[in-house]
Amino acid sequence: MPTLISLFLRRTALGLLLACAFAGTAGAQTGGATGIIQEITNVVGLQPRFELRATHDVDNAAAVVYGGKRYLLYNPDFLAAVNRAGRTDWAGISILAHEMGHHLNGHTLRAGGSNPQDELEADEFSGFVLRKLGASLAQAQAALAAVATTRAPV
Repeated sequence: MPTLISLFLRRTALGLLLACAFAGTAGAQTGGATGIIQEITNVVGLQPRFELRATHDVDNAAAVVYGGKRYLLYNPDFLAAVNRAGRTDWAGISILAHEMGHHLNGHTLRAGGSNPQDELEADEFSGFVLRKLGASLAQAQAALAAVATTRAPV
C-alpha cells in the first residue's frame, strides 16, 4: 500500500522526462528552498550532492538522475500551496526532505522507479529531518495532513 507522501508525490513519466530534459535550464533555484536544503544538510551532517531546481515541469517534487547528475526538482507553486494549506513551512520542508531521502538512500541509483519500501525509507528520513529541525509531533502530523489535502497544480 502506498504511503501518504508517495500518493502525493507521484510523477507522470512524461513529466519526469520533461523535467529531466530541461533540468539544466528549467528554472533557477528559489532562495527559500535553497535555504531549507542547506538547513537539512547541516542538521544531518552531509553535503548536498545534487542540484536543486525549481521547475513547473513536475507536478510536485522529484529526485532524479539525468546525465550522471543528481537533481532535486520541485514545483514552487506546489510547495507554496502545501505551506499555505498547513499554515507553516513544515509541509514543504517535509516534501524536500522526502526527496532528499531518495537520493541519500540510493533509490535514484537503481532502475525501476518507486516502490513501497523506498517510499517508506524516504518518509522515515523526512520525519527524522523534521524532528532534528525542531518540529513537534503535532507539527509533523499537520505537515503531512497539508500534503494530503493539497493537489498539485494543473
